[in-house]
Amino acid sequence: MRLFLSIKSSKCTRFRSLLVMMCFCFYGSANDVFYLRCFDTDNLEKIATFSVNSRSKKIEISNVGDGIYRLDNFKKGTEIMISAENYSTEKYKRHDMRSEIAVKYNFEPVLKSGDTIVIELQLKSELLLKRWAEEDKQYPVGDTSTIELNPDTKPNLIDEREFNKKIAMKLHFPKYLVDEGVEGTVYIAAIAEMDGTLTNFSVAKSVDLQLDRIALRAVRSVGLIKINSATKNAVPVRTRLVIPVSFRTTVSPK
Repeated sequence: MRLFLSIKSSKCTRFRSLLVMMCFCFYGSANDVFYLRCFDTDNLEKIATFSVNSRSKKIEISNVGDGIYRLDNFKKGTEIMISAENYSTEKYKRHDMRSEIAVKYNFEPVLKSGDTIVIELQLKSELLLKRWAEEDKQYPVGDTSTIELNPDTKPNLIDEREFNKKIAMKLHFPKYLVDEGVEGTVYIAAIAEMDGTLTNFSVAKSVDLQLDRIALRAVRSVGLIKINSATKNAVPVRTRLVIPVSFRTTVSPK
């Protein structure tokens, strides 16, 4: 917004200065109230029980229920520590800009639009591996002895755009990996069955264990989508299919 003002006297100048100071004070105080929520960085489930602490004696921290904390007098440069049982402890420092403030996250409505800070906590590695092992039990590996390695026609997606859209909806990029600059393409292998379904999902090429798991989950979730099966001598056959899932921290210029 542009403001056009003609200064006629020193009295007007003093009035303008007072007005600016009042607006600044009001705006600054409004920005010092925030709400805080935590999510599991692996599966994006809400963490209902966690604690928030700070070395600053000025900040006021209160639990308002439903996994939400209110932070009063949360000034720029103030650091808080967030911890939860079986999770890593994370530090968060309020920045000068508000770009890190989320409006919505994981389809959860925020308490006040524009004033909710989202923190991702990492589950301890031994519990994370146990969780993944339980997930894998739901997708047992079937017979791989009758796979056609050189089909005449390769399997292809009936609706590639819809397939990619469904996968994209299941993907997320953990913030700690973005901060570390980890990126790349995970390749998920599957068997394209003769009836047009996908089975036997596995990671064919890894980037990072966490990104591998996120990609694997996403492809598994759309495994019921029908595809055109491969053929050999005009007869449907089972064959291997590889699906690339990319994670990028930057957007390439057009």
